[in-house]
Amino acid sequence: MAHGAREDWQAEKSVIECNKYMFLKQLHCDVTFKVGMAGKEIKAHKYVLASRSYVFEAMLFGDLSETNDVIDVPDIEAEIFDAMLRFLYFEEAEINENSVIGIIYAAEKYGITDLLRKCEFFLENNLIEDNICIILENALRYNMDGLFQKCQNVIYESLFVSRKIFDSQSFLDLSKHCLCELVQSDRLPLDEKAIFDSLLHWAKEQCIKAEKDPMDPSELRRMLGDLLYHVRFPLMTPALFKEDIVPMKILSDEEVNEISDHFIGQRTQSTVFKKKERNMIMSIYRIQERESSRTPDWNSNGVMDAIDFEANKAFQLHGILLFGSSGSYTYVVEVRISSITDGNRCLLHIPPISVSGKDEIFEIKFDKPCHIAPSQRYQISVKMKGQKKSFSAYFCDSYTHCDFTIKFFDSAYTGNGTCTSYGQIPGLVCFIPK
Repeated sequence: MAHGAREDWQAEKSVIECNKYMFLKQLHCDVTFKVGMAGKEIKAHKYVLASRSYVFEAMLFGDLSETNDVIDVPDIEAEIFDAMLRFLYFEEAEINENSVIGIIYAAEKYGITDLLRKCEFFLENNLIEDNICIILENALRYNMDGLFQKCQNVIYESLFVSRKIFDSQSFLDLSKHCLCELVQSDRLPLDEKAIFDSLLHWAKEQCIKAEKDPMDPSELRRMLGDLLYHVRFPLMTPALFKEDIVPMKILSDEEVNEISDHFIGQRTQSTVFKKKERNMIMSIYRIQERESSRTPDWNSNGVMDAIDFEANKAFQLHGILLFGSSGSYTYVVEVRISSITDGNRCLLHIPPISVSGKDEIFEIKFDKPCHIAPSQRYQISVKMKGQKKSFSAYFCDSYTHCDFTIKFFDSAYTGNGTCTSYGQIPGLVCFIPK
């Protein structure tokens, strides 16, 4: 671009402002890049690029420097290359959810570590369930250890998020290396059958992409490889393993025999499959004598039963347990979880739903968990209406498991008689991160 010799555009501009002016006006450029699939030409200045990137320095001034007037860069699209140059010239780059992965690739290719850090910071602050798989994969690929750990923490510290991620379409696009990093951890809060089912779904998808038969056990095993050794089959029930896993013929006869020997006590240590339990969701019962006989004597007339509680550690409340009755029953149940410490703020409300069953105790599952903070008081309140009276029981006022303790207290809002020592609401369904 021609520029008037008399114009003093440099006056009162900083070095960065001068660089910006020359780049945007395309003044005195001495190198041209042909960028992206469309081959768009973008001009730049060798000195600026070499001063900001050792890769550009070697490319433009090294012993094996480019001699062509135009340098082809087909693997980076024009808007991404332009964003990278803007950062090199005046440390501005439009990083958003659509451009960040492309900018990471460009910054890695040309050794621009400051830009990589900006992208990592952006991803850390925009990490949500819907994009966690693609962020996890790229964090691993580009050695962003802190970001990778943060992604893992989001997955491991919530049963709800773990289930959602492992059931997602984006899970099927993860690399085997990335999957291995996830499923080998003791912190993964899923049962082994759920993990196996997700890995099997992934393997079938890989077979389809490779134009292999997704129903062929040998192809599925080839796709899974050593991933299978991170599924803790010895933790499954013998019946589930025999009826659901063995017939698939994905495990070898030797592996099946090894796990079967474990079930009958002939093998106390497995040479391949782990037996250590992972983080798991657990049902906490406050009943004094769980196996004692009970008679259905508790009114199910829609009057509120309530109990307060607090814990010494943070945990996630995934549901509550309620007493049913003898034989078949149907109840209309309404549930509310509130933070007493926070002015009785409602954390969760399940409007009246119909529940049918015949078990003595049934579970009300939450769509999303309630996050319970340590040393704060919370309340569970339940309205339950049905033709049959429900069971009731005598309760303990606290529950302890390892270093986790939860204490129960009488609620000022109970109207049906439930209290610390007797009544309804026999337990909680909890996930306690390690």
